[in-house]
Amino acid sequence: MKRRWKWYQSRIKNLTLVQSSHLAGVIDCDGCIHFDKGRKIWRVRITNTDNKFIEYLSKVIGVSNFTSQTRNRNDQWSRKTIFTLEISAMKEVTDLLQAITPYLIIKKSIAIKAIDETRKKLDG
Repeated sequence: MKRRWKWYQSRIKNLTLVQSSHLAGVIDCDGCIHFDKGRKIWRVRITNTDNKFIEYLSKVIGVSNFTSQTRNRNDQWSRKTIFTLEISAMKEVTDLLQAITPYLIIKKSIAIKAIDETRKKLDG
């Protein structure tokens, strides 16, 4: 049985040099590249309190799956609403990380690991 993700078309746009380097800086600061052990997939997540910034990033990248969440500390104090942009489709994670890895500094090693593991899954 062939896996269905081999035919999946990525929604990630072709990023310019400036967009790739800007996005790498954002992911190095406000982003997260992590492995979801439950679903056994890699995810890229960007979190910020500015909704317009997350909407801008979703337009630049080409994905639109972002959420908002308000966290409460005690019942009296409310924190700002947190907006999260998450990419979890294997092809999209690979395409995005390939575009930004040359410009990553802090999370470069984990991005390379994610690309390698995701490619193995897509190819095999």
